[in-house]
Amino acid sequence: MGAVTGLVDLSYAPTVTIHILPSSTGANPGLGGAINLAATDDAPELLLSDGLVEDQLSQDVAVAGKARATFNNVRADALNLVDSRKASYSGNGGQTALRPEPFPARS
Repeated sequence: MGAVTGLVDLSYAPTVTIHILPSSTGANPGLGGAINLAATDDAPELLLSDGLVEDQLSQDVAVAGKARATFNNVRADALNLVDSRKASYSGNGGQTALRPEPFPARS
């Protein structure tokens, strides 16, 4: 449980948000692998796909858009920040944490 506690501690930073996806959700679109997106104001969104032998970087707007939609669908099934923190400390097993999301920053 130490890794999850570490993520919860990180969630108090102003640029980090976590969402716990309860195992009761069952199969979901996020099981296809990690979703690594990067964006800036002056360039299209990039998608880094984990590969068996080699990772691949895509600048294809349609592909990155599909990945963003998948991420949003998974996040929609996840608990909000406050409930994610509570679930992490409750000791309930079988829960998976989404990677910390650095954007958007909270005020």
